Amino acid sequence: MQALKEFEYESFDVILCHNVFEYALQRENIAKEFARILKKDGVLSILKHNRVGRIMQMVVLLNNFEHANELLEGKNGKTEKFGDIHYYDDMDILKWSNDFEIEKILGMRTFWDLQQNQDIQKDEKWQKQMIAMEQNVCERDEFKAVASFHHLILKKK
Repeated sequence: MQALKEFEYESFDVILCHNVFEYALQRENIAKEFARILKKDGVLSILKHNRVGRIMQMVVLLNNFEHANELLEGKNGKTEKFGDIHYYDDMDILKWSNDFEIEKILGMRTFWDLQQNQDIQKDEKWQKQMIAMEQNVCERDEFKAVASFHHLILKKK
């Protein structure tokens, strides 16, 4: 927060906030600071964990039914490096600051994280095919629902 407060009003055209809000305790304050330092019509790019996609990963990849059920009950996730994952809904950003409007929501890594053959992920041909598939489904609601991440693209009013 202190670093954000050092920037002047309307300093940036674009702010990238990828996998940050899940680990931050002052989300509302951060969102308000982003609104303050972002220029009018500026873009805020947020990449965030998707709880439903994480439940899919827990069940399909890790056979961790206990954690999947905890996530279904609304509990936080956990990472070894960063601690608790405080999930939030896509629309929560609009509650934290009314200076934004959502331009687009994309589903990210719908299939990639469900590929159990880790060795194939190193294959360039496979990567190109997977990226093409991910791009093909990222805007379709039924696939966004189960994607590992959501990419929110917001515009400052």
